[in-house]
Amino acid sequence: MLLNSYQYLLKNLKIAKFIKYNISLLTKMVYPIGKRIFFPIVKLLWLEKIVGLSNLPQEPFVFACNHASFIDDVIVPVMVCKSINKYIHIYCNDTFLKNPLTQIYLEWGKVIPIRVYKSKDQKKINEKAVNLALEYLKKNEPVGLFPEGHRSKDGKLQKAYNGVASLALKAKVTVVPIGTTGTYEIWPKGKKLPNFNKCTINIGKPIHLDQYYGKEKNKKVLKEVTSLIMKEIAKLSKQKYNF
Repeated sequence: MLLNSYQYLLKNLKIAKFIKYNISLLTKMVYPIGKRIFFPIVKLLWLEKIVGLSNLPQEPFVFACNHASFIDDVIVPVMVCKSINKYIHIYCNDTFLKNPLTQIYLEWGKVIPIRVYKSKDQKKINEKAVNLALEYLKKNEPVGLFPEGHRSKDGKLQKAYNGVASLALKAKVTVVPIGTTGTYEIWPKGKKLPNFNKCTINIGKPIHLDQYYGKEKNKKVLKEVTSLIMKEIAKLSKQKYNF
């Protein structure tokens, strides 16, 4: 029985390694293909226009965007990535990495896994995410976050968390606010597949936070910086931030 158990474990371990290897191989293949095919398709199907590309700085930055739709996770980083010819490392719910299909896309995008639900290892996973984000920023690789944490149920701005403010102050980098309009109509929460409507991406001017550096542990400061960022996002997405 012990021998049978060992053989079963070994067999499954080989299968797991085979799957992991092929996903890794496919991920490497996807980028050159996607650069020529995926970007143009995304633009053709869903993008009406993108405004403010000249606001994207050369130095390291964190972008913060409203989150009205699942399509935000696709179209915003894809179009910004294409424009600056760099990966944008997005904070991503680690649940989506458990699905082999979404895992391929997310690993291709070099996302930063975070744990959005409460668990024993939530703190450890999210601390690792912050450290990874800081490493990317040191290498001049931008990081992207959706401050609201979750997709909006009605397309309107929700109360934001302090994660963007905290990361930007720790890394001492600027924050680029981004506001989208029309993404909720493309793929509202609860709908299985997207519509073929068009959206607009508005990129705002970088927000410099020098006066707040060294105060990333001050909750009052974090709330103030978060509010500052969200009000800019509200203007760009033609909404109001009332929190």
